[in-house]
Amino acid sequence: DWAIPSGIQAKMWGIKAGPWMKPHLEAKGIMDPSDQRNIIKDLLLRFDTMVSEIAQADNVVHVKVQGTLSDSEWNDEIHPSRDGFERVAGLFRDQLAVQFPGTF
Repeated sequence: DWAIPSGIQAKMWGIKAGPWMKPHLEAKGIMDPSDQRNIIKDLLLRFDTMVSEIAQADNVVHVKVQGTLSDSEWNDEIHPSRDGFERVAGLFRDQLAVQFPGTF
């Protein structure tokens, strides 16, 4: 989805990790949150294009999740919340049902 360069660290199993995006954007002088989000969105759109091309060439199923999560469904800069993960998992489940009818 559209990761948010918030500067929020991941906290899992008592370990902190990140942040991954915001510090690097700010180190490049990109301070405006709107500009930061637009840059990340552009990078993710480019990545989506590459994945789409691979999926077409290699008969791979590409599950599009961009635009699924709201801002409140993120735990940190790159990980959705539990509810966010459930929404994304639903998209995978739906696609699996199309690929393997009667299984789900």
